[in-house]
Formats: sequence, structure tokens, C-alpha cells
Amino acid sequence: MDWQDLRRRLDGPPRAGQWRHAQVEEELDRLESLARQSRPGARLERSPLGLSGEGRRVDLVRVGRGTKHVLGWTQMHGDEPTHTSAVFALLDLLIRQADDPAFASILERCTLWFVPLLNPDGAQRDSRYNAAGIDLNRDARHTATAEGRMLKQAAKLVAPEYALNLHNQNHRKRPAGDPRPTRMAVLAPPVDASLVGRAGSQPPNLAAAKRLAGAIAEAACPLCEGRLTRYGADYTPTAFGEWFQASGATTVLLESGGIQHGDSPTAEELQLFSLLTGLSLIAHPETMPTDSSAYTRLKEVASEPLFDVLVRGVWLARPGEPRPAGVDLGINYPNRSAARPDATDGVVEDLGDLADRYGIEELDCRATPHAVALPLPAGAVPEPTDGAPVDYRAIGLEAAQNSASGTVRRGAPADLVIAQVGRSGAVDRLLAVIVAGRLAWNDSQPAGQGGA
Repeated sequence: MDWQDLRRRLDGPPRAGQWRHAQVEEELDRLESLARQSRPGARLERSPLGLSGEGRRVDLVRVGRGTKHVLGWTQMHGDEPTHTSAVFALLDLLIRQADDPAFASILERCTLWFVPLLNPDGAQRDSRYNAAGIDLNRDARHTATAEGRMLKQAAKLVAPEYALNLHNQNHRKRPAGDPRPTRMAVLAPPVDASLVGRAGSQPPNLAAAKRLAGAIAEAACPLCEGRLTRYGADYTPTAFGEWFQASGATTVLLESGGIQHGDSPTAEELQLFSLLTGLSLIAHPETMPTDSSAYTRLKEVASEPLFDVLVRGVWLARPGEPRPAGVDLGINYPNRSAARPDATDGVVEDLGDLADRYGIEELDCRATPHAVALPLPAGAVPEPTDGAPVDYRAIGLEAAQNSASGTVRRGAPADLVIAQVGRSGAVDRLLAVIVAGRLAWNDSQPAGQGGA
């Protein structure tokens, strides 16, 4: 099934944003009700695995009746919700359209098991970690956490032939040689070197995982405009992907990546397509590639990540004052994640010669003589009231005209005004206003236009 076929079958786009425990329970209730109205082959079974550290229920969901058992889990890191949306959209499709041949064959040949929201306590905090501050994906060896023990319990119950480890990666990662954010990464988690033969032979399930991961990537790559990589990770014995792989399950890691304005399909749609592609290959092994060449051809991850915003070619003082020339400013949002995609508490992460770096958003001032970056005075930007837009242009002009030459420093809040300043020190033109790292206004907007 190609993307356009899938889009036509969708009952609206998958829900985006964070999933917390109460919302997951509500969605599972809805799916159970929907399944009761469907034909028997699409019935959904739901059972509790146990309770999280803070007493929130974690469920195991089952659909299908085939001999190939597939186990997937989402939000092992509580701030990585994209695959929870994709899994719920997948279950909705399989239940509502169980008679569609594309979905019926998956239900007939596979039994799908999912743990949606393995880490509900972390999700409640928009945090990677559980309530005790433990990274669940470093708990596979000793299972000190209730959540880690529940995942191993699910593995024992299901005895999966295939395992799907579903995550979000840092949105600033990019493919080597590409200035745009990686939209998706895949990995066949490695095994301990002792399991690899002297001639380089590998366990059959690892070889199968590479074929499956490569085929998923090959199908998804056109939707990503090539912004797809092999996830960069060494063997980590405390990670659950490696644990499942070593246990004999054919294990694939899927990582949802970053996104730029205008990207289509959405992150949730892309992961839904990838999940369906993988399940169709599992249901129809005759369509699986016979080698892992697609996997080995995948792009590597670039060594230097993106900045959220990169400002190129500004001075840090007015003409006539001591200054470094041609400085670049790299701004990041340290609290941004898939759970908080709109967080814009930006800080100046780096400054200096960043010519070899890229930004998800960029403001290039190199062709503008005497483009100066100055800190916005504290309290310069008022809180919006009654939904009225803030006139960032007026605020920026006043700050640029009246501000003494402050200093922009590494680690400081990214509240800046950027203006073209004449040799006398007077402002010739306002170029941009940056508030908490966000380009709140720039001179590509019509004169007099404020930002929302």
C-alpha cells in the first residue's frame, strides 16, 4: 500500500501531541467499543500488565489471530509520543476496515501486541525518565523499575517473533551531508560481539532485522525527501532493543525525527505508514528483501546537529565600539521535545564562526552591512492580553534605538533585536526581533506588521 492509498483510508489525520495516562485510557476504551461492533477477526483484547511506580495502569493490547506474534511498545521515554499516535491510528484502521484485503491479511497472519505508553509517570511530567528518574531504556539488564519488569513480562507472555521498539529522537539530528532535520531513523539493534561468528556471520534474527529495517526505510524514504538515516548507536547491553535482539526476536528500532515547516506527511502519518509497511512485510514474508543492502546503504547521522535557530553574520556591538565581526549565533530550545513541540525558551547555545553548521530556521545577515545583535532589555516584551497581538516591530525599534550596547553571551536567554546600524550608531533598519529564541518578527514581514 502506498502513501496515497493509506491517506484515502484514514478517517482524518492521526492525533498529534503528548499522550498522558488518562488520554490513553480513554482511547483504549474507544477502541474496545469500536472493536465490539466489528467482525470477530478484528476484536481487541486489553489486559493489565501491572502498575507503574506511581500506580498508573499499564495495558497490553492484542489484535489479530495469526501465527506471527509481533510485540511493540511506545513511550518508553515519556516525552516521545509520536508512535503512540501512530499505533492508535493503526489499531483504528485495522478495526474499522478489517474487511479491506490490505488489513485483513495482517490480522489473519499476525497477532499484534502493543504496550501503548510504557512510562505513564514520565509522560505525566513530559519527561524521558520514570518517576524515580531512571531511563527505562537503560534498565534491561537489572530491571530495577516496575515498567522494565512489565516489558519483560510482556515478552515472556507473547514470545514475539518480531519486536518493534518505538521512539522519538532528538529533533536536531540531521543526515550526513544534508542541512535539514532527519525525519526518521531505523536500526537493527546490535548484539554482543560474542554472538557474531569469526567470519562475520550474524544471528538469523539480526540478519532478518536488517532486511526488515532496510525495507521499511526504502518505502518511507520518498516521503522523507531522503531525510532518513540509520540510527547512530553502539551496542548498549542495558538497552531493551539489544535485549530483545539477543533473546531471538527480530527487533527493529523506529525513531521519529524532526520536522520543518511545510513537511508532509506529518510525523504521525509517516510512522503509521512505516508501521503498516513493516507489518505487511511480516505478514507476507515472500515480499521481504533477500539481503540487507538497503539497510547498509542508509545514510549515517551527521556529527554536528542542527541549531533550532541560526543567525549568520552579526556584530555584537555598534559601529565604532570594540567588536568581533561576522559572528554567528546558534540558538537552541533546551526543553523542546515531541511532547513539547512548541517550547521556545531559547538560549544562545554557541557563538563564533558557525559557517559549517546549519539551523532548522536561519536568519542570514551577512549581506547587510553593520547588522548588530543586541539583547532585548528585561521586560521589553509584555504579556499578551485579551488575545491582542504583540507589536514586536515597535518593541524592536524602541529597543534598538534606546539600548546601550549590551553583550550577547553563550548560555544567555535568546531575547535579541537585530538591526542595521549606521556608522553614527543610529538605527537604519530593523532586521529581526527574537523572543525566547523564536523569530517573532523579521523584515520579510510587511512594515508595521506585528506578530501573534
